[in-house]
Amino acid sequence: MEEGTAQQPGRLPRRGLHFELLLGLMLRIAGAAAAFAMTWVIARLFGAQTFGQFQLALATATITALVAAQGLDRLIVRSASAAFAKEQAGAAFDFFAQARNRQLLVSIPLAIAVFLIADPVAVQLLGEPGVADHLRWLAPTIVAFPLIRASSSLLRAKGSVLVSQSLDGVGYTSIAILALAALWLLGAALVPVTPSVAYLAGVVLVALVSVAVVRAAMAGVEREPGTAALATGLFIAAFNVLAALGDWLGLFLLTAFRDAAEAGIYRVGFQVCLLFTLVNSSFSLMAGPRLATAFDRQDPAAAWKTVRASSLLGIAIVVPLLLVVLLAAEWILSLFGPDFVRGADALRILALGQFFNVAAGPAGAALTMMNRERAVLTIEIATVAVSLALLLWLLPSYGMIGAAIGAAAGAVLRNAASLVVLRRLLAAL
Repeated sequence: MEEGTAQQPGRLPRRGLHFELLLGLMLRIAGAAAAFAMTWVIARLFGAQTFGQFQLALATATITALVAAQGLDRLIVRSASAAFAKEQAGAAFDFFAQARNRQLLVSIPLAIAVFLIADPVAVQLLGEPGVADHLRWLAPTIVAFPLIRASSSLLRAKGSVLVSQSLDGVGYTSIAILALAALWLLGAALVPVTPSVAYLAGVVLVALVSVAVVRAAMAGVEREPGTAALATGLFIAAFNVLAALGDWLGLFLLTAFRDAAEAGIYRVGFQVCLLFTLVNSSFSLMAGPRLATAFDRQDPAAAWKTVRASSLLGIAIVVPLLLVVLLAAEWILSLFGPDFVRGADALRILALGQFFNVAAGPAGAALTMMNRERAVLTIEIATVAVSLALLLWLLPSYGMIGAAIGAAAGAVLRNAASLVVLRRLLAAL
């Protein structure tokens, strides 16, 4: 590097960071738009009950896929980013291959298990037989999701942000909504399980594409065999599963205590709040490689600047959205049908919780990149415990309002604790 161009510790190429954050966000917005369109189509065509059944099955498949992923997608970002920075592409490719193979050993048996227990869960536990059909169709996504995310993580670490983000979320949701729209416009006979079939088709197609893209990206790179510390991913997996568990429990318990229709109305509000979530998740993903590099260089100032820049940019983006949701919740939900309007107050509560989630920035991702998985896991255990207690207390009497309070309280607790722990750890470096 020429004299005068060396980057000083604590200094970030801010334009580069903001560009990556915004690019990732734009792609996430595209995925959210497709998901929003899919939510609207399913709600309008099939009603709240079928939408609730589909969403519960999808949430179940998603959380099971997180178990199968074993947190290895985060480890791929962390380890491969450092390897690529040191021009050790072979080591990065080897770590990815070991992680992917380990995921397959777990995801295939889990997918079979979900397929087999679909009927007992749907009929005996929930009293919603329709959930079983959705669970069976979505079971194969338990294998496909980890494969997509592992491939996306390797490409992100390599610097292929556009391709990475296009695979993870945008691709399969877009395919599913296009398939549903085509069937609708053609006047084809639609059955309640159609959304799950369309979604499965999109996920499988993108999984196959992700394999091909990784092969092309790593063409000519020879693996450098090494011993990958994959067990560390179990702490990350526990964090990921616990983070999703609160949302899944809210949907599951709402279906069990009330019915799938109320769960569907609540889930529409939750889907609207994905506009907040995608800002936080996108910024966390894009900031991950920078945070990993900063910690690898023992540069806490650069790490905090990344977290702070992500937080401030996120707040600037979501404040207008928060105001719209608070003032026009009824109108937003009326777009999905008149039955959904009664979820307006739950939507407002969820939006406030997700705003705090964005305002905290990628604090949780920063802790992961610092190898502080135990701290993240402890925070998640406490968060789920508080959320579950609130759900069991409030949900039977207040339905979706109780579910929303539990979800919002969990978001506030998780992010507040993560920020406090992160600041203390950075101060000690």
